[in-house]
Amino acid sequence: MKSSATRIRLTEKERTDLDNLSIRLHISRSELIRQFIRAGIQKNESAHIIKWDNDTISVIRDYNMLIAKIGINVNQIARSCNSGNYNVTLANEVRSLQYILDCMKKVVERCL
Repeated sequence: MKSSATRIRLTEKERTDLDNLSIRLHISRSELIRQFIRAGIQKNESAHIIKWDNDTISVIRDYNMLIAKIGINVNQIARSCNSGNYNVTLANEVRSLQYILDCMKKVVERCL
């Protein structure tokens, strides 16, 4: 899907708050705004402001790091399969990673 740019006006404090939250969650400002929009659409209501405590932010940060590590593992498995080393162990590893990602997705959805 093609994306398009949208401009919004923010006060200096709003911009600082947006930047600080995106830094704390290790995601871009654009991704943070997209998540707010998706959360509102999925719940069939306008997006609400989420105020996370430091523990929740820490958990989300940890999940983001785990997802990145899983992505690295998937890339290594794909590289191995593409070089002709496909076997049952690799297939089981992919299934395990998919299960972990599904669990993480459910946790994140509950946070939103």
